[in-house]
Amino acid sequence: MIIYTRIVKKPKGIMMCEAYVTDFPLDLDIDPKKTNKGTPEETGSYLLSKDLPEQCLYTRLSALQKLKERLVFTACLRYQYQGLDEFVEEAKEVGVDQVVKLNHFGQKDWAEERTPPTI
Repeated sequence: MIIYTRIVKKPKGIMMCEAYVTDFPLDLDIDPKKTNKGTPEETGSYLLSKDLPEQCLYTRLSALQKLKERLVFTACLRYQYQGLDEFVEEAKEVGVDQVVKLNHFGQKDWAEERTPPTI
């Protein structure tokens, strides 16, 4: 499974922002050095590379059959306003049965959740 994060639109007044994933279940034995990489190849995924969007951070999950519970991880957004030295970081717990669209700048609800269709 490939998880990718990307910034769709950076609001005015934001100097830098990045989205990444973390806090994976220990059952998966994920090497943190191979998460949130600039290309799918850096994660060890060569077959799907051409079908994935560009300018994202990619994380490859394998051995999903080891999971004893539902796959849950954390999606983080780190950003910096112009004129400020500090970074702001926000996090949202995500399950694989959710599609999450981070949209929090100036919004109360910074995530929109939808359940994908069942096959």
